[in-house]
Order: sequence, then C-alpha cells, then structure tokens
Amino acid sequence: MLRGQELTPEQRDTLMYNMSPDVIQNKLKSGFLEVAKNKKNLNAGAKWVLDVVSAPLSPSANNIYAKDGSTEKLSDNTYLANDSRNFILADNLAYAMMGTSRNAVLGRDAAKNPLLRKSIIARDKFNKLWESGDRFNGFIVKGEGRTITDGGRVYHVKNVFIPADQLSDFTTEDKGLIGKLVRQGDIGDSETLSTVSELDDEGNVIDRKTKRTRTKSDNASLYLKVQVVTPIADEGERAIEADNIYTKKTRGLSSKQTDIQAEISEYERF
Repeated sequence: MLRGQELTPEQRDTLMYNMSPDVIQNKLKSGFLEVAKNKKNLNAGAKWVLDVVSAPLSPSANNIYAKDGSTEKLSDNTYLANDSRNFILADNLAYAMMGTSRNAVLGRDAAKNPLLRKSIIARDKFNKLWESGDRFNGFIVKGEGRTITDGGRVYHVKNVFIPADQLSDFTTEDKGLIGKLVRQGDIGDSETLSTVSELDDEGNVIDRKTKRTRTKSDNASLYLKVQVVTPIADEGERAIEADNIYTKKTRGLSSKQTDIQAEISEYERF
C-alpha cells in the first residue's frame, strides 16, 4: 500500500480483525508454544511474549523506576530489596496477556514433554514462595531498560538476583528452569556514597564533598536471575515524584519550575 493511499474496506476489515484481542492472544500463544517447545523451557516462551510487547526506556528513566519496591540503593540502577511481594513475576504477566495459565497453555504438550512438566512444577513451587513475601530477602534489583504494557497499565521491567543459598530446596536443574544462575561479579560492583566535611579550626563546616566508593563484587557468590515487573504510577504522588526526578536529571530545572509542571501534569491526567 502506497503512503497516503486510503485503505479499502477489505483492508480495513482485515486490520481491525488482526487487532482484536482474541486474535492477538492467539498469536501470542502460538509464538509462546513454538519457542517453549523448541527450547524446552517455559521461561524462553514467556520471554518471547514480553519481548514482543516491550518498548525501550531511556537510561535516566530506567534508573528512576528501578528503585520501585526496593529498600536501599547500591549504585546507579542497582538496589536491594527484602519483600518479593513488591514485584510481579514477569511470566505471570505474560500468561495473563495470553489469557491463560502456565498449565492450560501447554495442555497435552506438557504430558508429552517431561522437561516442560518439570519446568511447570519447579515454577509453581517458586511462585508460591515468591508470593508469600517472607522467603527471599537481600536480593538485588536492576532495571532492564524497557517497559511493557498489557493494554491497561505500563510496567517497568527489572531483573532480580536472589542469593542461591536461599533456594537450597531446589535442584540445580530446577533453578535453571526457573531462571538463570549467575555469579555476583556478573551483576556489577556495589557503590556507596558518603559525605566528607572540611572543618575550620573552630569546628565549623566550610566545605562538603561527596565521596563515591566502589566495592568489587565477590565473583564466587551465586545468584538466581529472575525477571519481574512493577507497575508505573500514572497518577498521584508517586507519578509527581517521578516526573520531578526525571525533569531535574534531564533538564536541570529548578524545584519551583518542576513543581508547577508536576501540577499541570497531574491536572492533565485527570
């Protein structure tokens, strides 16, 4: 079709049909099954689904949203968290977008393929522990630099790195079916910021400097890498806070200017 050329009634009908929720869900299911069967791994299929509906995010915005659900900053785009309930497992979102569940989407194929069946059992067990919120702690969170939408909300994609010793009741094979085992050195070094004050003879502060200390990660420690998402606030105080931080980082505006822009932004949302 040439640029500027109007759609024929038949072309319009075809376009509208392909955009219907049922057709889109069926296409996602078909792609999921093909990838999961070929790689004998449910995670690979779920990852394919999420890749299809994802969009890139700027590094500055990625760093802002990476902290959601976390408790402590380790370095840029790297945080520490203690409550897994603050994060949605990304594969759960993938199944929801397909309008199905982990067991239902495979159907008879799960019984025919022992490895896929093992993957379901391992993942179901892990999901229950994750959703309990009291099993995993001190895990590392890093933003992945992209967002995903399910048509209703926008989510920030993250990777969490769980200390492998917290999964002692899972076999090495199970861990591989749930996520990916990585060494701490592959996650990145940790970083701390401290303020150093320069005093005069009377003890008055005459200058303050920020000291950045980078600690080399222990390459021997193993972590399980799992993909998660958190919803991006589109209204309320959290949205205003994110707007302010982003504007200050990218445009260098004053607090007064960003506060005014935030009020306008929030008014437009309503």
